[in-house]
Amino acid sequence: MIWQETTLNDLEHISGKFGQLNFRVQNYHDEWRVAYELLPLPTEDSSKNFDDVENEEFLNRFVAKVEDPKIKVSPTVPDRPIVIRTRKSISILPKNECVFFLRFPCWVRFSVTSGKVETKICDLPSLLLPKTWYGTVQQGTKCYSSRTRARRKPPTECEPYRIIVPVRMVNMDKTVLEIDHFCIPVSALEIHQTESGTLWGTMGHFEYRGKLFPSRISFSDGFKEFEPNTTLVAKSNNPDLLNKGELVGGILTNSFGIQV
Repeated sequence: MIWQETTLNDLEHISGKFGQLNFRVQNYHDEWRVAYELLPLPTEDSSKNFDDVENEEFLNRFVAKVEDPKIKVSPTVPDRPIVIRTRKSISILPKNECVFFLRFPCWVRFSVTSGKVETKICDLPSLLLPKTWYGTVQQGTKCYSSRTRARRKPPTECEPYRIIVPVRMVNMDKTVLEIDHFCIPVSALEIHQTESGTLWGTMGHFEYRGKLFPSRISFSDGFKEFEPNTTLVAKSNNPDLLNKGELVGGILTNSFGIQV
């Protein structure tokens, strides 16, 4: 399994492949050298090593002298929200609700640990996603873009580099709610892992109350209804957003559902 914490003595390194990501991390005196490249799927063998990429863009150097260091490899969320578009629009009739199961690729976090002290080196994508803009010219945010079938049942299989995020949609209005995308503020999510290695994210709840009223967004551990036996492997990168419980107004008003 890629998620691990390993002792790395001077000049030792670890390497691995995960999704499109091919990486090597080396303890080089008082530096941590991270070499990586994103390969086409399925991942192909690569002959690159630290000597090959010494003067190339694949090598990243981080100065951090640590006593008895270990390198920790853990999952994390992307560094910006993800707009996940449905293949076809979906209509939720008035006073109805449903749960969709979305999936998006995780990022890989490399940290140096010494005792109880953990210092992040860098986060790298496991899969390359196209970039997009969500919102209006006056108000919006940079995002990644992806597609979904918006499945109604929990997936029986999932690639180890993808995170499953359940989203409960509640249409409290008297009109039909049409959905053609979900904009996930991923920084709020925690990541949990099953014994088999499947990653689950915090569950999102969206209440639509009509065009004239702010929508409500909250997060919870409701995913345990579908996968009760998990272990927390990554805390939220934005705990204030996670713990607030409800977001009203602003660009996140339309985070789950069609932009109106």
